Amino acid sequence: MSEEMICETLFLKSNQVSHFYENSSGNCTQALQDVSIEMQSGEILAIVGASGCGKSTLLRILAGLVQPTEGNVTIEGISPLKYQRSQKISFAFQKPLLFPWRTTIQNIMLPMEIVSRSITLSEASKDYDRALYLIKTLGLSGFENCYPHQLSGGMLQRAAIARALMTEPKLLLLDEPFSALDEITRENLWIDFSRIWRTQNLSVVLVTHSTQEAVFLSDRVCVMSHRPGTIQAVLPIDLPSFRDRETMMKSKFLELCEKVKNYLS
Repeated sequence: MSEEMICETLFLKSNQVSHFYENSSGNCTQALQDVSIEMQSGEILAIVGASGCGKSTLLRILAGLVQPTEGNVTIEGISPLKYQRSQKISFAFQKPLLFPWRTTIQNIMLPMEIVSRSITLSEASKDYDRALYLIKTLGLSGFENCYPHQLSGGMLQRAAIARALMTEPKLLLLDEPFSALDEITRENLWIDFSRIWRTQNLSVVLVTHSTQEAVFLSDRVCVMSHRPGTIQAVLPIDLPSFRDRETMMKSKFLELCEKVKNYLS
């Protein structure tokens, strides 16, 4: 893709972001150093790196949850904090964090209660219909009225991501959402979510330890150095948009995974 095309569709930009924090001993630790990223609208960007390299800190800065010590971030030309106020950003964590006293559909609809968008019966009906649509799309049909303790780990994560999609965000931020799952469940979710994200035309930033996950799900992989984290490589993932289990066995996929691993090591 040409530089001109990238500029025309630029969605998110971090400009020389650095971040320091005070550790438990009272000493100042640098988590990030001069991190610059450009992302197009509708792109899926994976960020990989060793534990403690600042991946999650960077994600929180992109979300507007943490202010960088130096540098800045813009999303469609405005700060993440302003962008967040319009409910255009959603965040999903490693743990699903569903309320145990709420059913699946009640957990999924929670964001609409928080933003008080369902003011009229008509709006409430639309929100309910969207929740049912997400339940069907994410393979949760038949579990609408189940409580979290009645769901498997994979179902809990599906419900958590359905909740994140409820407000129809333009940017979805994911902090290792599949890392606690077994290998088969994890790969099944990769396949399902790869299809969903691309059909919804979402912009997604995914933080992960898994090179396979990064390559399978993304359009580009940003490889971070050890702390203080900086971007040491950005690798385009030249794979078809439609990806399934066979993709994971292709030589091109394995070659890209090895390339990411080489940068990490």
